Order: sequence, then C-alpha cells, then structure tokens
Amino acid sequence: MKRSELAFNIVSVPLDALMLLFAAWASFYTRVHSVTLVGPVQYQLVLKTFLLTAGAVLPVVLLIFVFLGLYNIRGARKLSWQLGRILVGVSLGLFLVMVLFFFNNQLFPSRFIILAGWAYGILLVFLGRVLLQMMQQTLFRYGKGLHYVVIINGTNTDSQIIQDSLKNPKWGLKAIRELS
Repeated sequence: MKRSELAFNIVSVPLDALMLLFAAWASFYTRVHSVTLVGPVQYQLVLKTFLLTAGAVLPVVLLIFVFLGLYNIRGARKLSWQLGRILVGVSLGLFLVMVLFFFNNQLFPSRFIILAGWAYGILLVFLGRVLLQMMQQTLFRYGKGLHYVVIINGTNTDSQIIQDSLKNPKWGLKAIRELS
C-alpha cells in the first residue's frame, strides 16, 4: 500500500459524500425550477428539511459503497468497474429512500426529486471518481505514487505486455530492474 493510494482513498469518502449532497441539492433545485417540465409544485418543499433528510440517508449510502468495495485500498481501478459499483450503490440508496417514502411520504414529497437525485448521484459521484483518477494519473506522470516493479523475464526481454505497461503512465508502474 502506498501513501498516495491511502490519501486518494481517504479523500474519496468525503468527496463521495459531498457529491451525493450536491446531487440532493441539484435534484431539489431542478424540481423547484422546472415547473414547465414536471408540473407545478403541489407540496411545500423546504430545502433545509430535505437536505437534513438526505444527510441522514447519506451515511447509509456510504456504508453501501464500503460493502461494494469502492473504498478498498488498491491501485488505480478501471472507471468501468467503479461506475458499476456506483450504479449499484446509488440504486440501493434510492431503494432505501423509497422504503422511507413508503412509510412517510412527507420525507420526500416529490417522486421527481427522488428520481433526479438518483441520476444526479450516479453522475456526480462518477464525475468525482474521474477527477480523482485524473489527479492520480497526473501524479504518476511526475513520478509520484508509482509502484516500482522488478521484471522477471526469461529470454524474451521485449515482451509486448511489459513494454505496454511501462509506457502507459495510467498504470503507475516503473521498472527498477530486469532479471532474465
């Protein structure tokens, strides 16, 4: 485990929380200001109450992310893998909100807000992960946070896999020795 990986992993938790809260705010704002798209607001929507309720659901969604492995300490992950986990995590969080809505429809008086929050949540959490990965890859280009590897290769010293992995800075690898 590298310190840079630990730092990016630690930063990803509050970044995900911030993005989910921003998704809640954006869905609320979209609902209030899209009367022509969705129709008139029939319930009294109070932003403070909505954000407090969303903040109460937030730790559960982050816990779902933990169980899905989004905070495991590993090297750079593929964005497609992360997108799949984010999609499942936010969807499970939406299911929790729908269960809460079933028991008390005053918590989230607008179904559009719930649906928009789901879409914004997936989009914004994924965007946050993309930004983190771009920052990590930028650091790789400057030689920070690289994994140093020893290449153990029989007689074929020009193996295409080895050459590709060392030339691609996204992988974060640097050969320090080659053993034949």
